[in-house]
Amino acid sequence: MSFSTVTLQKDESIRPFVCDSSSGDLYNNDDFLTLRVKFSLIALTIPYYTIGNMGYHVYTLVEGKITESLWDIVSDAIYGIAVLFSVLSGMVSPLEGRKLEAIVENHWQKGVSKHQDCRIVQNGQACYLAYCFQTCGNINDRGTIRQLTPAPSAH
Repeated sequence: MSFSTVTLQKDESIRPFVCDSSSGDLYNNDDFLTLRVKFSLIALTIPYYTIGNMGYHVYTLVEGKITESLWDIVSDAIYGIAVLFSVLSGMVSPLEGRKLEAIVENHWQKGVSKHQDCRIVQNGQACYLAYCFQTCGNINDRGTIRQLTPAPSAH
């Protein structure tokens, strides 16, 4: 995978983003040390986050949503392990690890946008652990993003 830094105007602000050349996805422009610190914090908190999710799904199980809740309890454990492996890979390769963690967590949240996160909107439909790792958009979103530096070439 190839990543490059591009400067974009998005929502009245001009700032650099890291662009995944293969997909055009944009990520926050964090340096490697910051990413590794975030990976370390996620690795420390993911067991508690996973147990909290499982507890919530046990509660919904009591409310009568048996089939969905049982699957959610099992999938919480699987996704928790997947996030742990993605952050461990991110310690070696920060940009690829961030992308992998974002993909796993987005699937864990059933594809709900980070803009529907519980910290952003009341009664949010998701609660991302690593909200900052989710994509900030795509370089090809011409309606909301104006590119100020050359586009990365696809490899």
